[in-house]
Amino acid sequence: SINLEADGHRSVRQISANQETARARMGQAGRWWAPTVDLYATYGLLTSREREFVSMQDRLEGAVGIRVSMDLFDGLHSRTEASALALQAGGFENQSIQASLELKARFENARQELKITHELVHSAEENAEQGNVYLSRTLAEYAKGVKNSPDVLSATFRYVEYMRRVAELKRDYQIVKADLLAIIGR
Repeated sequence: SINLEADGHRSVRQISANQETARARMGQAGRWWAPTVDLYATYGLLTSREREFVSMQDRLEGAVGIRVSMDLFDGLHSRTEASALALQAGGFENQSIQASLELKARFENARQELKITHELVHSAEENAEQGNVYLSRTLAEYAKGVKNSPDVLSATFRYVEYMRRVAELKRDYQIVKADLLAIIGR
């Protein structure tokens, strides 16, 4: 039996990842007052035109630094942004729940359709077997002279139709099975 873990499905996980990103950005926007620390470093070789030193060791230049900055007041911009990101995270959560429910519904529909198609295939195979028996009896009676050629033609046509129906149902079964496997991601 095939089961579905809707919360682990790639489409639901993608929405959940968007939700986590929005929550992280919301937390970041809520810490507007926290200082930012930037580290920087540079290293370079100046050309001889920029420096008059011929030796390469004398033309090497490097710098390292730290910059600390802090907003004293941002006009409540980060508070508004944090509120918007909180609503966006809630929207992603609802979208994740909706996607999970839709996925479960699609899965159940496909599973029921697979079950019904499987039963139809067996029923059609039984009909084809009965059609084959009927055709064999009709041919035997035709050989005895009891049945005529339109009876044989009718029995043959019926048997061919039964076999065509079996083939169509088997094709439909494989299509539904492929859809079901696509839903679960296999």
